[in-house]
Amino acid sequence: MIYHVQGDYSKAKDSYEKVLHIFEKLNEKHNITNVLNNLGNIYRLQGDYENAMTAYERAMKSAIESGDKKNISALSGNTGVAYYERGEFAKAIEYFNKQHETALELGDKHGIASAMGSIGSVHSDQGENSKAMEYFNRK
Repeated sequence: MIYHVQGDYSKAKDSYEKVLHIFEKLNEKHNITNVLNNLGNIYRLQGDYENAMTAYERAMKSAIESGDKKNISALSGNTGVAYYERGEFAKAIEYFNKQHETALELGDKHGIASAMGSIGSVHSDQGENSKAMEYFNRK
């Protein structure tokens, strides 16, 4: 985690891969989900969207298997960000909507606000400013 925060993504990936192997042997779904999410974030930050999506998909599968709705929401948001950064706005909105739905179920105000802000940003980038403002102003 320290390497990740410091921006040393190569060392962070190596550390996460080692830890992931241990958690997989122990079948610790929650920890597997978290490590895969972190790996996905590193790949995304490096612009490696293919590996980011693979990591997010594996993490989502683990989160669904363990019923971890908090991580399902976070992963939906992270996947949405990856699509957004790739310019795939329709897919980004699809995942931000999934994040929003799950955050609503959980009563997660931060997740709700994050999803609404993200959807607003997509619309803003497409020049749909009035639609963007609708999402930015939702509570």
